[in-house]
Amino acid sequence: MNLLEKSNGAYIFVDYAHNYLSIHSIGSFAKELRPQGKLIIVTGSAGGKALSRRPDIGKALSECADIAILTSDDPDFEDPADIAKEIKDYIKNPQVQVQWERDRLKAVTRAFEQARSQDTVVIAGKGTETMLKYRGKEIFYEGDFQIIQRLISTEKSN
Repeated sequence: MNLLEKSNGAYIFVDYAHNYLSIHSIGSFAKELRPQGKLIIVTGSAGGKALSRRPDIGKALSECADIAILTSDDPDFEDPADIAKEIKDYIKNPQVQVQWERDRLKAVTRAFEQARSQDTVVIAGKGTETMLKYRGKEIFYEGDFQIIQRLISTEKSN
């Protein structure tokens, strides 16, 4: 797990969390750390495997997130929108604001831009990995950690 901080004081955790226990654990920790702020979680689920994780991710988001941004996470041969819909169907807490963004770079950027001073962002699933599995191939991806570092750097230079 990596912790970064926006210039406004918002915390951003980048983690490989990809199941109920890991997302719930980091989400609960983030809520305890910043009880006054919102918790924004960016996540998705791999395509073609670990299908049982999708209901679990939805459950964890229901229990922790204020905002859930669902996105691509190694969709392989599945449509990322179908994976996101499946996760969304298991988010039973009506207070969770669910957003969808197919492009993971845009989803991570959106979470960063939404984060206010007392908020915490959790970017879950990819960590520092720089590849996405798409249609049987590995395609280059900047990496969640690297994107956040770049956004913070850009923010400081403006």
